[in-house]
Amino acid sequence: ERLLHAEFGKKVQKLEDIWSYYEADLHTIFGLYCSEEDGSAMSVHDFLKMIKDGKLEGVQLTAPKIVDIFACVQELGTGPGGGMDTMSFDEFKEALAACS
Repeated sequence: ERLLHAEFGKKVQKLEDIWSYYEADLHTIFGLYCSEEDGSAMSVHDFLKMIKDGKLEGVQLTAPKIVDIFACVQELGTGPGGGMDTMSFDEFKEALAACS
């Protein structure tokens, strides 16, 4: 069981390293697709457009699945992207991971 925890820890660290490496690029993409004027939150329509523009939608990743992913990453809050109808940058990264 400890080996499984160690392997999981390595995978989590690798994912964190990837997020760190691409942080600036991800912020740029997030900002380009946000319909919010200040670039702080992305709607489900914005997210769907980004997925379609990137030609990521297909047999495995359908529009209904994308909407489900968007709904599943929602965190309640009052800050930027804290509502159920928009997602914050952290939720965006979680949604991208779920899409992969």
